[in-house]
Amino acid sequence: MTDAPHDRYAALRARAATRKQATVQRLTTAIEAIEIRGEGVTVEAIKKECGLDHRIYSRDRNDVAYAVFRQHAAYFNKQEPQCLVGGKSRKRRLRGRHNRAPRDLLLDQPRSELIALVHMVEGERDVARAKDEVSRRQHAQACAERDQAETYHRALLAIHMQCEDRIFDLERRLARMEEGQRALGVAWIDGEHAPS
Repeated sequence: MTDAPHDRYAALRARAATRKQATVQRLTTAIEAIEIRGEGVTVEAIKKECGLDHRIYSRDRNDVAYAVFRQHAAYFNKQEPQCLVGGKSRKRRLRGRHNRAPRDLLLDQPRSELIALVHMVEGERDVARAKDEVSRRQHAQACAERDQAETYHRALLAIHMQCEDRIFDLERRLARMEEGQRALGVAWIDGEHAPS
């Protein structure tokens, strides 16, 4: 009777070993695919490649899978810089490790040149402002002249319309007068109004 529980645990241990081996196989396949693409092996890259969470191949759950991960992971494969010959300080040896922003070239210039450069830029700015002010004034003057021309044009148009109305009125009166003269001329010819 003592052997029955032992056999049951053996089957569980065998199943766990099989699952651990399957995890190692999945992890190895994912790492190979990542390295073929030329990417760094990271936890995120492995999860994206095969869906394995980092807790599944952690040191506590699967030491073989963790050893495979540690062997290929970019974090653990960083190479320390080699010591330089010549007694240089640690700070100078490690200077190339960090990617710093490029140095500003103006920092290397003497102060007098920087002051001259600032004065030159300020002068160019003042000239640009003066040109802008002249341009604004010319634009305002052009707008005022345009408004004045529009007002003059409207006045001329109003005068023209008045003249046309006056001409129409005079032509109508002239037509009535001519009609009246014709009527008088016809009457004179018929003898109704004989000229004296």
